[in-house]
Amino acid sequence: MPVYWGDYSQIEATLILINAAMARSERYDYLVLLSGSDHPVRTAAQLEAHFVEYQGSEFINMVRVPSEAASKPLSRLTEIQISARA
Repeated sequence: MPVYWGDYSQIEATLILINAAMARSERYDYLVLLSGSDHPVRTAAQLEAHFVEYQGSEFINMVRVPSEAASKPLSRLTEIQISARA
């Protein structure tokens, strides 16, 4: 499906992928979502070893908005971002 930055299509595509993973007979401890600007800095084996070492841990952080230090301006919550569709 076409996915556009800042658009609900990102959420929709993510939910489709999560549902597809959960429908499989294999069971997963973690689902890892990498977007277009996310590039692993470790090998697949290193990442797997990390998840084994920290089994049961969550890897989600929160940042209070607004936060200049985290480049999270209040406009992320108060302004609608319209993306051009091809």
